[in-house]
Amino acid sequence: MNNHIIRQKNGSLWHICYTDGDGIVYRRKRGNYWTGYKPLFAEGKENFSAAVDCNDIIHLICSDRQNNIMYLIYKNNAWHEYVLLSEADLKVSITSFKLVCVEDNIYLFYTAQYNGFLALTFYALSANARPETVDIIQDCPRPFSVAYSNGALCVYYTNPNGEIGYKCYDLNGNPISGFNKISSGHSGYTYTDDFLSDHIIYVNETNLYYANKSRNGRFSERVLISESHDAQVPVLFPDLGKLWAVWLDCNMVYYCTSSDGGMTWSKPVKFIPSDNAAEVFIVQTPAAECDCYGSLNRNDIHLFVIGNVFNETVPNNLYKTERPKAEDVLPPSAKDGTGSKTGSSESGELEELFKSTQKTPVARVAQETESKPDLDFEKLKILIELQRRELLSVKTQVEQLTRKQESAFNDLNKLHDMIKSLENVNADSRELNQ
Repeated sequence: MNNHIIRQKNGSLWHICYTDGDGIVYRRKRGNYWTGYKPLFAEGKENFSAAVDCNDIIHLICSDRQNNIMYLIYKNNAWHEYVLLSEADLKVSITSFKLVCVEDNIYLFYTAQYNGFLALTFYALSANARPETVDIIQDCPRPFSVAYSNGALCVYYTNPNGEIGYKCYDLNGNPISGFNKISSGHSGYTYTDDFLSDHIIYVNETNLYYANKSRNGRFSERVLISESHDAQVPVLFPDLGKLWAVWLDCNMVYYCTSSDGGMTWSKPVKFIPSDNAAEVFIVQTPAAECDCYGSLNRNDIHLFVIGNVFNETVPNNLYKTERPKAEDVLPPSAKDGTGSKTGSSESGELEELFKSTQKTPVARVAQETESKPDLDFEKLKILIELQRRELLSVKTQVEQLTRKQESAFNDLNKLHDMIKSLENVNADSRELNQ
């Protein structure tokens, strides 16, 4: 099921989803309880995407049964419906959407099947631009992911060669980069932190990896998170001063954490849900967005782990969260095939540092600075920590280059020895001929 949880600035909490019988429906939370589901767009398909902008307006994009792309907007306490692109204009089958709000601007990424290929398309609605084909991409449970940072929209996807990477577009819909390869892999998910650095989690074969893009645009060396049987649909988010990686493996939800910004990861742990099967929820406010795993029933929504990530904009009492407890988790058994090659953690000081850095959405940094005069010192600590991480990354690269140089030097010595050996053989051969 496609699930969106949206909280507006006025405190209204929405759950928008799809049901087979009623199409796209919604319910709202009143006090401690959710209302019953109400029809929103009966003709809509499951592949919809919703978002809320900085003006508290909710936008929704979907395709209908005639394959038109429909645009729905909630404004002035009412839903309004428009045909964005007609089937006659498209002549393709739309498979997935991603709606992105940047201030007052609306952007749409979507995939479409065309002549046996899956095409990724970018459409800058606010700029009145024409849809722009990004690339032919590989199909997978999550075919692409979008991040906004440094004034650009970066879309991450896997090309036909099996390489995961990204392209960037400006806010007018113009491409500003070609395809930038990260690694071999698929099903990438990315989020942007408060310092406009992109973090990505992705699958390579069946294993799970992490990498991050620094402010200079360079990606770190990939870090193995877990060796899995069948890792699928991973998500990544900051909470409780750590990075959390959560994913499906053989129909079970696993998670692990990093206390040092993704350089090392804890041993994966199986999360035991208390009720229904796990699903991915897209949690959104006008200031932030995050995917997370959870389950739902008629009366409530249970989100695994996540709580503080929207602490500044979504009070925790608006929805119930489940955090890992000793009785809730089981370590993976040997037959599960899950494990990690890394597992160190930082000191208590670093824990406290990341608690302060990861919990504030970027849109609220200026406001928090005005209300908290001592935040400048905290920001200085954060910048120092970021510089430390960058230096560690450079140190790692230098060590790798040194090892490569040593290997090349050893190979050169071996080659030199082979040449001397050949020269000796040639000399012996000449003596025999004489």
